[in-house]
Amino acid sequence: MGGGSSITGEVAVIVLTFSFVSFLLTFPNFGPTSFALIGEHGLDAGTFFTAFYLTHVFGLLVAGTFVDGVVCRVRVARLSALILVISFLLSNFFPIIAILLVGFFLGIFADVMGGLLGRVVRPWRRGIVTALGISSANVFMFLFGTFKLDALKMTILSALPLLLTVFLPEVKLSRVERGGINSEILRFVPPIVIFYLLAGFMYHTMEPIFRKTLSSLHVLAYIVTIVIAGALYDRIGRKIPTLLGLFLLGVSFALFPRLPVVSAYIIQSSYAFLDVFSILIWVDLAYFGTESKHYGIGTSVLVASILSGYWIMNLLNLDPFDFGFLSLLLIVLSAMLVASAKEPMMSPEDYIMRVRGV
Repeated sequence: MGGGSSITGEVAVIVLTFSFVSFLLTFPNFGPTSFALIGEHGLDAGTFFTAFYLTHVFGLLVAGTFVDGVVCRVRVARLSALILVISFLLSNFFPIIAILLVGFFLGIFADVMGGLLGRVVRPWRRGIVTALGISSANVFMFLFGTFKLDALKMTILSALPLLLTVFLPEVKLSRVERGGINSEILRFVPPIVIFYLLAGFMYHTMEPIFRKTLSSLHVLAYIVTIVIAGALYDRIGRKIPTLLGLFLLGVSFALFPRLPVVSAYIIQSSYAFLDVFSILIWVDLAYFGTESKHYGIGTSVLVASILSGYWIMNLLNLDPFDFGFLSLLLIVLSAMLVASAKEPMMSPEDYIMRVRGV
């Protein structure tokens, strides 16, 4: 394991995941706080979100080069969280500068989270640990949406989950000098790109309709389903639950926009599966001691895909038929890629061998 009890490590990963996702959803990832700031300062939404996503990719890649060599990683998370809180508070006065800082340091925070997930949580526990952190963060986002606050108060509330890292005990790790990238991750880059191109499509075209129709009630499907998904990923492996998620995604796109309410609940359920997979796969395949590096590379692909999907929809302005046809075509292609890849989840015996460097 490289140091630290498994229980302490799992709790740390759950708290870091909750903090990261709560902040991400309420602010920079098309969250309500960001739209309040955009409206208050008269900013262009496309420019604002692009600035975040580009600097977030940069932060993920930079952090991936050094986090694996850090023994006291919770300390790095604490420092990143404090800088994020300060940067975030500045967003009420210098929004563009603040979002650039937020993107970069949130990338460092994410790599610490992903690296610890791969190092201190066993493969057959990673699904439920990830799911608990994300599900609780979505509960926070749902409750967040029930408050009617101005931009400054929304900013303060969004930042609060990050402060939980101050109370986390350190998870001590042994130093591991290991380099190299597992080439198997290349097999999963194309389907991940497709998953999150489609997420970009959703944020641009579908999510505004969902919010108008349902407010934020459709997130309840995600909150429940992701816990089920996490348990399934741990019990039966990575491929079958992912194919189930893709099936649900196809159904959702097929029903949109004729049945937007049904489509909204189904797409939330589908991404409950796909989000867990897209976090686990990079650390599942990482060599022992390179978890943050693999996570940073893989997640940067994910983030760039969301941004690309958003801008593709901005530029093409597809009609509903073309939008649905293109989406279903991409879903079929990604299902074929996932089905043909080798199952990445390790048995306990394989895990011991990887930790020992065999």
